[in-house]
Amino acid sequence: MQNLQRLSSLVKYQAIALQDSRTLWHRAIILDAEANLSNVCVYFVDIGHKERILINNIYELPIEFESKPAFSIPCCLYNVCPIDGNERSIWKLDDKVYDEFIRLMVNTVNCTVCSK
Repeated sequence: MQNLQRLSSLVKYQAIALQDSRTLWHRAIILDAEANLSNVCVYFVDIGHKERILINNIYELPIEFESKPAFSIPCCLYNVCPIDGNERSIWKLDDKVYDEFIRLMVNTVNCTVCSK
């Protein structure tokens, strides 16, 4: 993506293009435009996570990418709980299954184990 313009002003919920530390381009939405002048909180539309980024990495999103649907879809594993728990159990970060799930998902799916 060449000739992208850096944004001079930031607006909450504005769609943007940004470049990460590996020089990969991403679509994102600005979540917190008032935080401070050096970085803002954004939501990565296609990988489904939030992060604080430096404003010098923010560019105008080309029009052809504005109407594309997001590649990430919020989801959960239905009716899955720890073996020693009950159906209301919540996964803990120190569960062995959590480690295995994350290991299997590396470079496949970007996911976060969370609770209700």
